Amino acid sequence: MGKMKKLELTASQRFAIENGFRHGTNHCFRMRCRAVILKSDGLSSEKVGEQTEMSLVSVNAWVKRFLSEGI
Repeated sequence: MGKMKKLELTASQRFAIENGFRHGTNHCFRMRCRAVILKSDGLSSEKVGEQTEMSLVSVNAWVKRFLSEGI
């Protein structure tokens, strides 16, 4: 297994992603927000995938996309 990377969010990023999780109208969008939140809490991609029913590849892809494009 590769080295687990910790996702660091600023206060404004955390607020935006939590707001998207709570108030997003699309279930898939809310689950993507949840994945980013869980990764920022220090969970492995595998554990995040178990909680969100995503593959670890999908979790990593959404985290990477969040980092490059934002919410």
